[in-house]
Amino acid sequence: FPVTIIGPLKINITTTNFYRLWLYLFLMVLGLGVAAYIIIRLSNLTRYLSQEQEKSERLLLNVLPQAIAERLKEFDKEVDGAIAEYFNEATILFADIVGFTPLSARMSPIELVNLLNEMFSKFDQLTEQYGLEKIKTIGDAYMVAGGLPIHKPDHAASVALMALEMQQAIQQF
Repeated sequence: FPVTIIGPLKINITTTNFYRLWLYLFLMVLGLGVAAYIIIRLSNLTRYLSQEQEKSERLLLNVLPQAIAERLKEFDKEVDGAIAEYFNEATILFADIVGFTPLSARMSPIELVNLLNEMFSKFDQLTEQYGLEKIKTIGDAYMVAGGLPIHKPDHAASVALMALEMQQAIQQF
């Protein structure tokens, strides 16, 4: 069925052209739908990757001191060779809770974990207060360093003062 549109333009649309026009429109709409799907999917993937990168950052900072983590992120093995530093002096404090094994036998696992969390949270506050670096916690042991990875001239005194405050703090528990 030929159709003629009257106006400034005269167009003769035959049945074949009419079906082609619908096919083109259908493919265009389909293409737009696919494009929209791809854009939404990429947006979701970008958001997911950003969230995973944040998790990775937090994990890295839980394992390494911030100064070392920053250096590691910028590290280029081809240019830098290896990450190693020399410190003329540093002070290490290794604290272990006396009587922890018998104490752990009398407490439920949840109570024990909560107790350690409270103790170590207090130790973490002291670590920040004295400008020291928490190295690791293993079971009931707490390890902290002074004078590294950032030089601190009074590192030995800071570690000693922290040790004294740790002994006072542990009495609260």
